[in-house]
Amino acid sequence: MTSVKHIQPRSRLLRVRSWLFVLIVIVVIWATPWGVSVLATHYSARQEQQQQLLSAHSWLVFAERCGAKSPGYWCQRARLSRKLSNGPDFTKALQQARLVDAPVEPLQTELMLAEAQRGDLSEINHRISALLLDASYPGDEVCNAYVEGCLIKYRLDDAVAILDVWEQDYPADPRPNFLRGRIREHRTDIPGAQAEYSLAIQKAPRYAAPLYNMARTQLTEQHPDKALPFYETVARQSDCPVPGLVGMAQCQRLLRRLEEAAATLNQADAVPPETRSAMFRLVGESTQSGDVELLAEKGRLLADQGDHAGAVRSLKAALSQEPLGWRIRYQLALSQRQAGQTLEAMENLQRVEASKAALATCDRLFDDLRKDPDNLDARLQIGRVFLQHFSINQGIVWLNSVLDRDPGHPEANRLLAEYYESLAGEQPEMVPLAERHRKQIRP
Repeated sequence: MTSVKHIQPRSRLLRVRSWLFVLIVIVVIWATPWGVSVLATHYSARQEQQQQLLSAHSWLVFAERCGAKSPGYWCQRARLSRKLSNGPDFTKALQQARLVDAPVEPLQTELMLAEAQRGDLSEINHRISALLLDASYPGDEVCNAYVEGCLIKYRLDDAVAILDVWEQDYPADPRPNFLRGRIREHRTDIPGAQAEYSLAIQKAPRYAAPLYNMARTQLTEQHPDKALPFYETVARQSDCPVPGLVGMAQCQRLLRRLEEAAATLNQADAVPPETRSAMFRLVGESTQSGDVELLAEKGRLLADQGDHAGAVRSLKAALSQEPLGWRIRYQLALSQRQAGQTLEAMENLQRVEASKAALATCDRLFDDLRKDPDNLDARLQIGRVFLQHFSINQGIVWLNSVLDRDPGHPEANRLLAEYYESLAGEQPEMVPLAERHRKQIRP
């Protein structure tokens, strides 16, 4: 008869072998391309939650190389593409998600949030209360898209109201503080903006957007020594170093550390242009800021080094990408004067003076809008000024905000029709847009 003493070790050994077998099976499964892609998609979602969006995107690229085709992958890719403002990839991800039978409702929500981010709030206005009560979709993402749309449409009071709800429901999320800081900065409340950026940084010390904007406000107050540490922290972020590097170079130049500034700009220049643009978007700047800011700072540095001919070349390159950049034009005029290009300098200075006068007009118009957000004449005039002096894209947004309230508004439609007609020679796809606005003009 077999003793109990012999049975127990054998039973224990069998259990160990069974668990070892299960572990090996799990490892083998996760080592397959499918398993790796699932893990990569999971890590992408974690990086997204930490506001490391480009790192999240890198994980998705890795997942795709491993053959990721699951509904979860395509839904994650759609959400991330929306947040990175990558329209073509967002559309592709939605189409692929439908092909693999991803749940329909989350995809419809993503589409609605994408429209809201672009300023089309018509659908989300009717659904936002229900969405915030729906536990099946993250309420913070709904709030983020809605607030961004409100900011585009200059509905600042509506944006602030949602920010308060968002922060109450998600107290650890730094984004409400960052966005509230942007609003306060727009309202020229710099100390209030800095307080909000500081709160965002306390919640998420690696979140590049409030760090960058805190630094920028310090520069606005002529404190490059205080701005520099914040820019240095941004530059150390693997997800978003270029805005920090360009800001560092600006501070180093202002502190007369010119050789360091040149070396820092070289680091930024080594990053591909499309990646630079994405990084500047993540800190709240426009898409074209990547190249424009780099070229402009190169020009300013060359001017400080006494190379005025080189400064003119670099500043002209920056201005070619942002023709309405009046601050760049002012620096260009100064460098042209130093380089002996007196006539060109005078012409650019005259344009700068016109832009300054227009800016003073905008200040009054913004005051009118704060009193009455539905003031169509103020919105029209701001749109006209931006279209002619500061930012074509912002001008179009302001003119469209008039048409949101009055689709047949004659002057807003006329200005948009004329703008699209001016592009039709080189961009035939603009013809239908021009015709649409001509037809919408009320008799």
